[in-house]
Amino acid sequence: MGRSVVEWAKLEACMGDGSTRLFGLEFEYGKMIASRMDATGLIKVLMHVGTLPQKDFNKLSVICDKIDIFRDDRNLIVHGSWGRASDGTPHVLSLRISKYDFLRLVAEIYSKEIEIVPDGDLVIDRSLDSSRFRAETGYLPPTWRDLVISMHEFDDALKRARTDV
Repeated sequence: MGRSVVEWAKLEACMGDGSTRLFGLEFEYGKMIASRMDATGLIKVLMHVGTLPQKDFNKLSVICDKIDIFRDDRNLIVHGSWGRASDGTPHVLSLRISKYDFLRLVAEIYSKEIEIVPDGDLVIDRSLDSSRFRAETGYLPPTWRDLVISMHEFDDALKRARTDV
């Protein structure tokens, strides 16, 4: 998951740099503006560039559409499924998994042959329990296996998108 977050941050930085260049701003000013925007805002900015030839604008449009699709996948992977309590308080809704089991699952799906050694000396439970929310709403969040598979597919799609550009 960390790699997806890092790669996404690089992508957002590239979109910010592209916006700065396309609008002819000085780098410092463009960086100040772009650093305050998320991918959705950067896509909107890039799509309103009127100085590009139609051919280049069409290519940029296809790239922005792909980024927008990846954004949805990235948010699901990084943030999991989100819900709100009746008072509007946000809750992360996922099923419980230990760090050891999660790392084994990631290694399996990414086909990594590494040894993961459990450590029972230090036990910290930072998981959130969504059982009450699930009981009240009937919502069943995606499994961790499904989320990690989505993360792996996102990584692969991002690699393919880089080679398509």
